[in-house]
Order: sequence, then structure tokens, then C-alpha cells
Amino acid sequence: MHESVLKDVEKDVGDALDENARRAMADHFWCEVFAQLAHAVDEGLKLVDKVPDWVAEAVIKARQDANRMPLEPVIVKSVVKNLWKHVKLMTIAGLIAKGKTMVLVFRVLAVLICKSPDHHRAVVEYCVNPLGDKLLADTRQRLAEAFQEWLVPVREPSAAIGRIGDPTTA
Repeated sequence: MHESVLKDVEKDVGDALDENARRAMADHFWCEVFAQLAHAVDEGLKLVDKVPDWVAEAVIKARQDANRMPLEPVIVKSVVKNLWKHVKLMTIAGLIAKGKTMVLVFRVLAVLICKSPDHHRAVVEYCVNPLGDKLLADTRQRLAEAFQEWLVPVREPSAAIGRIGDPTTA
């Protein structure tokens, strides 16, 4: 993939990349690209969840502006929310699932490519910390399921426990 991308870049710029450009790309460039891709796709996926609220508000406003019969906002919001649930299943569920997979791939690639992730803010913020959070949440869930009869409910970690890159943990 890397060589294919570089060939396409050379076509776009109309010339082979010189040694300085290649050296600059070795200086946290690729890990930054993957970290930013992970962040952008993750943020985009969060926007999908906001669609029902936007649509419901638009419907409520349009009905008011057109002097239509009033309908309780809770009903409008429920209709849109439940309709959106079915629309997602039919159309974009696959896209969202693929997007979530891509976010995970981008995060792992950024961490693996980065020669010093602990000194690269974007890699820590957009990749290391979310991967750590996911690992902890998954582990907590699996332990809770495995030992549900033996253990008291597993608590969330204390806010006093910091995260990588958090200035309070220095």
C-alpha cells in the first residue's frame, strides 16, 4: 500500500519525491496520517448517531413554520429515532461496521509505525488512549461475565488514575 500511495503522489506532483521529502516522511509523517485518519473517521461515525436529533428538530421547525397541526416533540423524536434505526440496518450499518474496523486498523498501524508514540501527541490522544480504553472496557466486561456470580460488580477505574499523555500523570 505504501509504495502504491507514493507512486500516486509522484503522479500528482509530476515528479519523483526527492530524498528530503522521503526523509521528512520518515519523521512521524505516516503515524500522524494514520492517527489523524483514525480520529477523523471516529468523529464522522459519531455524527451518524446525531442524524435523528437533527432530522427531528428540522421536522418540528418545518411543521411550525408551515403552521401544521402541532405534534408533540417526543413523538416526532421517537418516530425519527426508530425509523433511523431501521434505515441504518438497511443502508449504512455495513459502512459503520467497516468504519469502526478501519478506525481500529488506523490506530494499530499508527502505534506500530511510530518510533516513539509516547512523544507523539496525536498518536497518544487518537490511538494509544482509545485502544487502552477499549482494552480495559472489553477486559472489564469479559471478567464481569465470567465471574458474575463470584465478584461484586466491576467498577469504572478511578478518575485519579491517569492516562498516557495526561499531564496529571507525569
